[in-house]
Amino acid sequence: MKRLGIIVALPDESRSLLGRRAAVGSVVELSGSVVVAVGGLGAIAAARAASSLVDTGATALMSWGTAGGLDPRLAAGALLLPREVIDSSTGERYLIDSAWHGRLQRGLAGVSPVGAGGMMTVAAPLANVSDKRKAFARNPVDGVDMESSAIAAVARARGLPFAVVRAVIDAAGHGLPEAVQVALDHNGELRPKAIASALLRRPQDLLGMLRVARHFARAEASLKAAAALGGAQAFWAPTAPVGSSQTIAA
Repeated sequence: MKRLGIIVALPDESRSLLGRRAAVGSVVELSGSVVVAVGGLGAIAAARAASSLVDTGATALMSWGTAGGLDPRLAAGALLLPREVIDSSTGERYLIDSAWHGRLQRGLAGVSPVGAGGMMTVAAPLANVSDKRKAFARNPVDGVDMESSAIAAVARARGLPFAVVRAVIDAAGHGLPEAVQVALDHNGELRPKAIASALLRRPQDLLGMLRVARHFARAEASLKAAAALGGAQAFWAPTAPVGSSQTIAA
């Protein structure tokens, strides 16, 4: 029986799939064929969650959540369905199974504008517009996250299909204010003292925080719509056989 394991980094991102906020470390059965793990921020946490899902029966893996935008054509809320994921630290490239990617792209085309090029995984957020422009010049991909390449590496090692569904929260033309960068810990919980300190240093960041909140709502709406379609039509299930040599490649 095919069983899709979906890895989400943050509790707030899990709402789009589960209809509620699940804490880091949670593993939730969506159905007999879909299970969701909330792993926490970053590559190590994502790899741990992905490996755990495979160990308990997942036969395919998906990275789900929000992303930073790099392509200037993609606004907040745009879905990212990359054909490949690049690890910025090693340069390793992970190709998404073409049949599965095609199903996702066709099924989600009506949700929002869709970026179907590439995704890059970085060790830390690209917090300002200048860094995003430089990254896009080096690798003209649609967006960045902090987990997808680690999940892809687990899928490759286990011979399993892999895909990504992400939504842009901070578009290419927007940076992340300091107050946003320090707002959450690695478990996705708010750090009120850190936020207050950042706003005391830069009170103008309050407007940036409000913008990020609005844009997160757009991203979440796109992900909710994608989840509803995926559950109803089951197009997010991989079609390639498990272990196929074509599912993921360098």
